[in-house]
Amino acid sequence: MAVEGRKGRALSALVLSGGVIGGLLISPVGAHVGDTLPHLRQHLDNFFLTDVEGDAAYLGKTQKAADSNLLDGLDSSQFVQGTGGKADDADLLDALDSTAFLRTTGKAADADKLDNLDSSAFLTTAGKAADANLLDGSDSTAFQARIHWAYIEADGTISAQSGGITVQDSAGAGDYYLHFPTTVAGKGITATMTFESGANEILANACGAGTLGIACALGTNTTSDLYVKTLEDDSAGASAGADSAFYIAVFS
Repeated sequence: MAVEGRKGRALSALVLSGGVIGGLLISPVGAHVGDTLPHLRQHLDNFFLTDVEGDAAYLGKTQKAADSNLLDGLDSSQFVQGTGGKADDADLLDALDSTAFLRTTGKAADADKLDNLDSSAFLTTAGKAADANLLDGSDSTAFQARIHWAYIEADGTISAQSGGITVQDSAGAGDYYLHFPTTVAGKGITATMTFESGANEILANACGAGTLGIACALGTNTTSDLYVKTLEDDSAGASAGADSAFYIAVFS
């Protein structure tokens, strides 16, 4: 009867030398071989593994386990998984020291964008806004608008002004037709004689007709036009037009 593998070798050794296994007495060669081999085979099946069975049940000392209870004597709780795991702390991140990164609450010395907007979308602290809803926390209605003013010579030339004022006509004696960069209708108007004046009376009114305007004979006759008349009294007390220097101002 042939017995293969380690079981066969073990059986041969026992039969040749004699021994006890599983409570059976194995005698020297030739003693009760026919009676004991079936019993020995049964015991070998219980106490020994074939090569195939041993390879499936045990790991070779040079092989790698698919899983283990410890790694270098440490429990798995001492390690971070390579995929999906996050360390509580680390010495480097992508091979960079912590000084190479900005904290979540830190402020960058410079950045390419702010809230995904380029710097051109913002006004610098020293810049001036083209327009704003408030000025020092107050609405525009809380402020006096710009005053438009001019100094008009007797010949109709402008010696000084706030800007944008022109004399459209001054041909008549004491007649001055002025144009302003904004409407003058319904605005405060003041006209003042100067010490150089040859006249002693001055009148002013907005053009463009309407409730507060008059129809001006010369100039463009719009609500941005203003008519000024300077007069001088003769010895009899009659008034007549006379060229004279004056100040004019419109409170927008």
